[in-house]
Parts: sequence; C-alpha cells; structure tokens
Amino acid sequence: MAHSLASALGWLGAVATLPLFLAPIEPMLRIRRAKAVGRLSVVPYVTCVLNCLAWVLYALPCVSPGRMQSLVTNAVGLTLELTYVLYYISHAAAAARRIALVFGLLLAALAV
Repeated sequence: MAHSLASALGWLGAVATLPLFLAPIEPMLRIRRAKAVGRLSVVPYVTCVLNCLAWVLYALPCVSPGRMQSLVTNAVGLTLELTYVLYYISHAAAAARRIALVFGLLLAALAV
C-alpha cells in the first residue's frame, strides 16, 4: 500500500511539473510576433536544458534504477526547453546568437 501511494504521488508530481515546462510558451509567442528576441535572455532556458539533462542522466536505469518518474519528467522538460533554446537562437540577432551559443557551451563544460 505505501509503495503504491508513493508511486502515485511521484507520478502526480511528474504531471504537476508540466506547467513549469510549458511556461516559456508565452515569451516564445512574443518572439514569433515580433520576429526578434528583443531583450529576452536565453540564460534561463539554457540553464533549464542543462538541469534537465543532468537529471535525465542521473535517472537512467543503468545509473539509478527505479527513477522512472524523474526520467520521464526531465526527458519531457529537456525536449521542451531545448525546443525553446533552438527557437530563441533561430530568431536572435547574430550577437545574441553568439552569446547564447557561448553560454550554452560554457555551462555544458561546467556540467561535465
């Protein structure tokens, strides 16, 4: 009984995080309307990509068996946040694009 309750609460928590990963849709729609990123920073999106990537790697069955909720939640988050970063880069001016790529590479190097 306790295990099934813990599992149910874990999946409920996984579903509850979905709105957090969908929150950047509104800024992305603003980017689409303006056809430019304006003063919007890519830092939160790149940071979230690396955070989700770290959790996905941690939750892999070969690393931590029994972490399926974390794996699914963060795989969804990684996919969405990576989409936001790529969308940002596709609409950014050349200078902002370089900053986004350098920041992403820097954070990736620190993550390793």
